[in-house]
Amino acid sequence: MQKKRQLLAFMISVGLATSASADEGRWYINPAIGLQNFDSERNLDDATTLTLGGEYRYNDRWATELRFLDSQADGKTGDTDVNQYYLDALYYFKPMTAKWQPFAILGVGHAELDGKLNDSQETQANASIGIRYALNESWSLRGDVRGIYGTDDNTWDSLINVGISYAFGSRSAPAPAPAPAPVEADTDQDGVPDRRDNCPDTPAGAPVDAKGCALDSDEDGVPDYKDQCPSTPKGAKVDDNGCKLALVKDISMKLSVNFAANSAEVTGNIDNVDEVVQFLKAYPEVPVEISGHTDDTGSAEYNKNLSQRRADSVRNILIDDYGIEGDRVTAIGYGEDRPVASNKTVEGRATNRRVEASLKHKIKQ
Repeated sequence: MQKKRQLLAFMISVGLATSASADEGRWYINPAIGLQNFDSERNLDDATTLTLGGEYRYNDRWATELRFLDSQADGKTGDTDVNQYYLDALYYFKPMTAKWQPFAILGVGHAELDGKLNDSQETQANASIGIRYALNESWSLRGDVRGIYGTDDNTWDSLINVGISYAFGSRSAPAPAPAPAPVEADTDQDGVPDRRDNCPDTPAGAPVDAKGCALDSDEDGVPDYKDQCPSTPKGAKVDDNGCKLALVKDISMKLSVNFAANSAEVTGNIDNVDEVVQFLKAYPEVPVEISGHTDDTGSAEYNKNLSQRRADSVRNILIDDYGIEGDRVTAIGYGEDRPVASNKTVEGRATNRRVEASLKHKIKQ
């Protein structure tokens, strides 16, 4: 009996001491009571068996247990004191966090049978299936059924155990979440980090491009966040609010065109045409009137038709060569009715053979 007490004390002290160094696994103290059925060759009755085990669970699946079993078996020749020692390997089918944790055991051990008439010792192997039921993080119920094989005499014993277990030490925990990526500075809070923000002072909430600069969808030079007219045509002149400037006066531009006498064919360049085209593109809703004029040579009716053909020629050049929309350009021939110089001189008549662009439209946008 003294030997048993020493062994129990040793097992408990080893378990407690070793647990202090366990970083990831978990320790269980497994006391249990069971009924052991002995092989008929032993001539022993079934006996109540007390078990004390110290189990170390390495992870969710694998564990090792050191067990001590003690029983007093009645026999034909008197009582026999049976002491058994086992080192078992356990495999769990469920993780530590599961409520029900079935397991399987394979182990080897040593048995000492101490009777009144004779003593014997033998090497044993055992296999078991069992289940653990977690009551909480520390306490659980455990039961198992074992087959025990005595290798010396080819005996088979069986054992049914139930017990309660106490667990302590670390429990396997999920891997820690990765550290969040460092947050890059974004002083103006536009979603573009400072290191690649070409416009670091955009107002909060202003829509920006990939470089952190305020968007200008209609490309009028006024950023979207303060553009009150966000759909102005490209190239249109706008005010500080992004709206097209209003024309406040009629504009007339003279186009210097050389026409041969009695001809509507444009020869050479048209002076000031670039200025007219630029203005028309800056104000795309302003119509233009192309007026044709002649000197007083010939009949008034002839001059009327000639001036119309001259105006049409310039109109076609604006449309075909400069891309001005046709519905914006009107051509009117005034004949000899609007001279700007005397028709009594060669120079005066040449001056009167002219074409003018009149932008006579007041707009407010």
